[in-house]
Amino acid sequence: MSNNKKVVLGVIFGAMLLCFFGVKLIEASELKLYLSEYKNQYDSAENIELAVLIQNGGKDEVLLPALFIPEDYYLRFEIKDNKGNKAPFIGKEFKLKLSEFDLFKMKPDALVGCKLNLKEYYKLGPGSYTLYAIFEITDRRRNEASTWVGRLESNEIKFVVQ
Repeated sequence: MSNNKKVVLGVIFGAMLLCFFGVKLIEASELKLYLSEYKNQYDSAENIELAVLIQNGGKDEVLLPALFIPEDYYLRFEIKDNKGNKAPFIGKEFKLKLSEFDLFKMKPDALVGCKLNLKEYYKLGPGSYTLYAIFEITDRRRNEASTWVGRLESNEIKFVVQ
């Protein structure tokens, strides 16, 4: 086979892969990320708890990581005070390698999530804050076509620390 034919076949194969993965990303766009606060005013000594929820509103199962660890594991928060300054991250850093046991199949119409205390991860002194979450996976795990890849941004919430 000539080099020109190999290049043409490579381009065709690459285009087919892009189409396949592009379709998966469009289908997976039915995933939604939500934040739910328990209240919007906190004393400086109180835990600042919120729920992080992902909903699969699509027709297909998707494969997602089972862990929600802020900053180092697909989930991060944008927390800014009323002057636009980012809240400093003070949590532990995790460098984990996923195996197939760290993934779960999320069925259509399913809702999963966790409860987090923001004070375990961020330095939040007195003031007004705005926050939203980003859930992002940029690489497929173990070459599984059903592993979701993409970026979700949550709703924005506001809270005050007194």
